[in-house]
Amino acid sequence: MVSPWKLTWDDENYYLIVYDEKSDCIKRYRVDKMKNLSVLGQKRIGKETFRDFNLAVFAKRTFGMYGGRGEKVTMLCGNELAGVIIDRFGKDVIMVPKGTDYFQVSTTVSISRQFFGWVTGVGKN
Repeated sequence: MVSPWKLTWDDENYYLIVYDEKSDCIKRYRVDKMKNLSVLGQKRIGKETFRDFNLAVFAKRTFGMYGGRGEKVTMLCGNELAGVIIDRFGKDVIMVPKGTDYFQVSTTVSISRQFFGWVTGVGKN
């Protein structure tokens, strides 16, 4: 049983953001793939978990709405990827120059196969 809290749009799909009591965590479900739903008439739970929930931060940390454990990652990137990093993580991300051709960025992401796919997809730099 889950308690619904947010509805969001990502990559042409709606996702329902819920609190899962059994797992004690936030999960997301693609709405068009949901089946056999029931309204139980019980009080929604997870209010404490969602009190400080920021959907914009959540979206920046997840890749393709696939969750994973939140981990701080540090990436060394070629300067030509600055725009890609800003587009993905926001204009407030701190990029520290490393020599003349690279910069380093640290941010928190949800570790998933999609994150690693994104990293390898941006190229060798």
